[in-house]
Amino acid sequence: MASGSSHLRMRTTWRYRLEDVLMRRLRQVFLTLVGLLVFITVVSACSSQPTPAAETPTVLATTAPAIAAVDTPEPAGTPVKLPTINAVTPDREELPRYETLELVVDLDADYANPYDAREVALDATFTAPDGSTWQAPGFWDGEEAWRVRFTPSQEGEWRYTVTIQDSNGASQPAAGSFQVIPSNHHGWVRIGNQVDPTYSSRYLVYDDGTPFFGVGHADALNILIDGFNLDNGVGLFSNMQDAGENYVVWWPFYSLSPITSSYDSYSLQNLKVIDTILRDAEQKGVKVVFTVWDHPQLRDDTHAWDDGRWEVSNGFRKLGSLDSFFTSDEAWAWQENLYRYLIARWSYSPAIAMWQTVSEINGTNAYAQADSWHEKVNTYFVENDPYRHPTTASKSGDVDWPAGWQAMDMPQVHLYDFDDGAVAAAGVLADWTRQMWDAEAKPNWVGEFGVTDGAQYPELFHNATWAALGAGAAMTPAEWNSGGSFGRLTDAMKDDLQRLAAFVDEIPLAAWNPQPLDITSSDPDVRGWGVAGADGGLFWVQDASLEGRPIAEVRSLTAPRAGVQLTIDGLTGGTYAFTPYDTWQGRYLAPISVTCAADQPCVVDLPEFTSDMAFHIRSATCCKERPTGYGPTPAPQPAVTGSKSPLGVSVWAPVAGFLEQQTLQQNADVLDEVNFFWYTLGANGDIEGGVMAAEAVRVARAAGLRIVPSIVNGGFDAQRVSAVVNDPARRAQHIADILALVDDNDYDGIDIDYESLNPDDRDAFSLFIEELAAALHAEGKLLSIAVHAKTDDAGAWSGAAAQDWVRLGAAVDEFKIMTYDFHNGASEAGPIAPLDWVDAVLSYAATVAPPEKTWMGVPFYGYDWTGSTGQSLNWRQALKLAEQNDATPQRDPSSGEAWFTYSDGSRTVYFNDGETMMARLDIIMRSHPNIAGIAIWPLGGEDPANWTALKEAQEE
Repeated sequence: MASGSSHLRMRTTWRYRLEDVLMRRLRQVFLTLVGLLVFITVVSACSSQPTPAAETPTVLATTAPAIAAVDTPEPAGTPVKLPTINAVTPDREELPRYETLELVVDLDADYANPYDAREVALDATFTAPDGSTWQAPGFWDGEEAWRVRFTPSQEGEWRYTVTIQDSNGASQPAAGSFQVIPSNHHGWVRIGNQVDPTYSSRYLVYDDGTPFFGVGHADALNILIDGFNLDNGVGLFSNMQDAGENYVVWWPFYSLSPITSSYDSYSLQNLKVIDTILRDAEQKGVKVVFTVWDHPQLRDDTHAWDDGRWEVSNGFRKLGSLDSFFTSDEAWAWQENLYRYLIARWSYSPAIAMWQTVSEINGTNAYAQADSWHEKVNTYFVENDPYRHPTTASKSGDVDWPAGWQAMDMPQVHLYDFDDGAVAAAGVLADWTRQMWDAEAKPNWVGEFGVTDGAQYPELFHNATWAALGAGAAMTPAEWNSGGSFGRLTDAMKDDLQRLAAFVDEIPLAAWNPQPLDITSSDPDVRGWGVAGADGGLFWVQDASLEGRPIAEVRSLTAPRAGVQLTIDGLTGGTYAFTPYDTWQGRYLAPISVTCAADQPCVVDLPEFTSDMAFHIRSATCCKERPTGYGPTPAPQPAVTGSKSPLGVSVWAPVAGFLEQQTLQQNADVLDEVNFFWYTLGANGDIEGGVMAAEAVRVARAAGLRIVPSIVNGGFDAQRVSAVVNDPARRAQHIADILALVDDNDYDGIDIDYESLNPDDRDAFSLFIEELAAALHAEGKLLSIAVHAKTDDAGAWSGAAAQDWVRLGAAVDEFKIMTYDFHNGASEAGPIAPLDWVDAVLSYAATVAPPEKTWMGVPFYGYDWTGSTGQSLNWRQALKLAEQNDATPQRDPSSGEAWFTYSDGSRTVYFNDGETMMARLDIIMRSHPNIAGIAIWPLGGEDPANWTALKEAQEE
């Protein structure tokens, strides 16, 4: 496939010469927009950002070059003046998950250049609620302050420390904390198996596990080509939203380089414009492939491509020659400063899809240093980006790069050789995609492609994008846009992207972990490419009979194809639904049921199609939904004497990303109710929060589950509850607010999780629950309540004593006892729910609360203890921790829980898995067969064997 590369190199060179002319014509308009953007940066706020419940490993510190030694020693007896941090001011004390916290740091330090980390380096350490630590560098904003930007991935309390280091040493740390609340954002883009080890390494997801398939193009030279205004922001991003696109390739250094004038001082205006563009991208859900070095920046006129910009816009020219840029230690030190600054200022942003360290490295003067220099730059970003954005890089058109592919996270090629026309483009894209797939088990994509002959569009564009999807690409190929001879996306091309986006949105590729399918056709002119795993996948077929023909003939001679039979090798045995999709009309046809024998190819008869057609593949065992008609349910009725209803199962869902939604779908046959953890009782008595994941509601309804969201007293603040329940007017208002919430959202009821209450409020709280129950029952809605576990009325602490189980159990429909946290995050290490204690709690409950309303709390989580401080973790995290520390989990006989120690015995982990679940279910079946069900905390990251145990128990 590398043949003809010299020809393509000349074409690529001509492309950039032409676009340089275009850019000079646009420059004046662009500079006007730059001035406008600088103005609005002042009022730009931290954006709402999209976002997995997925675990995030502790990441490496962002490396600052070693602080230079002081040349002249201080006179004897002169104390060394260490740097100090005077104040750290956060822009807010509470923020939604995956939004950005900005710290302004007032400091005193000894330095001459704030952009040289060898003189001065600001660093922050952020500690997550689960105990993992994140290292984030700070930066001088070029104007007025030192800043740290950080985007948290977990809900709960985060803590941070900030230090400054100069040539005299390091300051004492300054500390602080902030709260992270739920949101419907998904975070930044990551590689699948970095979020969940069961996911594919070849596809992308958001940090919370939600699938991400890139749909977009390249507008690399001028991100403002569609204008900018104060009301609508970046016009290109708005147009991309309309087309269903979610990513764009951008070369910010081409026109907005921070180092245009010098390598050691950055352009304030350009920095602020990039800030503004990224924030607008965040608000609109657009991801940018952020290119560090576009090849003109690292090329001079001695290169065969000519027209380099080294002498024009790269400030490193003031440090040394272009050759020394790739070899000099001093040049590398200043590059490290630049890369550190990019990470410090912008890596926080979920708008960055990935770092493109260099575009078309063979278009630079790197020559023999290309592989070694690229690997060094790539390694810096891998080791120092706290958020671990994927890395990528490229060579020019139709050239592979095995050494580069091995180093980077996302292999890519650029393709411009389409002399055989629009139909043949499919084979070009598919063959290169499969070549990258076979070379590296990583996500791959075509980072640039296109032709100057606009008459080939939209057919060439259509065939290229769909073939790449079928062959296993992680993103659509990026069609090169710039105006001029390469044109822009037409309405027909945008419509095509929108149809593809709608199709692939139904397929969680990373979670399904597909492999390539081998597709052969009974018609030699029909070909196809596809990928599928055990749950399903996709494939695309094309009529290639007009390959090589002029576009006019392709359009006039295309005719319907009928009677085509495909043989598909690579699917596991079982029954599948093959759902055809008309890629030109964006509509599905009736599914085709196909049964495949084990270890045998599948055979499928295609419906009639014209030009091409795509197919969803879904296994009959995947993603089962409950029968229709299982809709909203009123308060449960008392059990009929002599009968036993099936064991009910509810689950509290603090996170409701894609993974959790899939769990609800796959286990709908054993689940009855989901308690979304979205609402809090605020300090002023209002209900705060809202629907954090509308798709989760849709999934739960489609699965026939009762939706009974929880309200929790924020921070388990007893005073908030006390102020409401003891004031008749406020109590009545709160009940009215709850009724409105349930009614407005068509919920089936509400779950009250007011914890750690004052014993003095026992009667008032019981009265509140009784009045709320009456009000909900009048509307046909149910009331659930979470209560602390205890074995007598007083319990072991004040929170348990504040709950009158007799009155509460009589009033509510679902009495959910939190039979867990016997050992907890504030205790010594030990089993979370010993079986004899759980049995004792349920035995006491049977004396004061109706068994047919009682639900046993079941923990799906664990703790990682250091002394008497424990951090919660899920099953997946616990197994990963054991693997990383070569620890072998053991089984605790008192609880059935798994446990292990690590770090020379200083840390202890207890966690719950499927075997634990079986032991807990045995308690119900043996000793408490009349209770209503089990209430699980929480949904997300649990052992799949838990669900298997539940299914087996219900069948019994």
